[in-house]
Amino acid sequence: MLAFEFLYGALPFIVLGLCFIIPVEQSKRDCLCIMGGAFLGFVIALTLSLNAIIEHAYFAAAGALTGELIAYLFRRRDRRPSTLNHNH
Repeated sequence: MLAFEFLYGALPFIVLGLCFIIPVEQSKRDCLCIMGGAFLGFVIALTLSLNAIIEHAYFAAAGALTGELIAYLFRRRDRRPSTLNHNH
């Protein structure tokens, strides 16, 4: 039962990660930030032993949003003209 709940609680951050991996322009660092944030949020939810699966989803979503924010800040920091991504 615990393994099922772990898998079910892991689904939100897997889905959130896939949402950001699919775009071609997204860099691997951004994906790592987002997945790392979501995973961290999920681990925090498990550590606090929140039994409700919906709360695991909330924590994972909050972690993913934090990861997206960090990735956005990274992108702003090293924004420079690049012609590599404009040929699709």
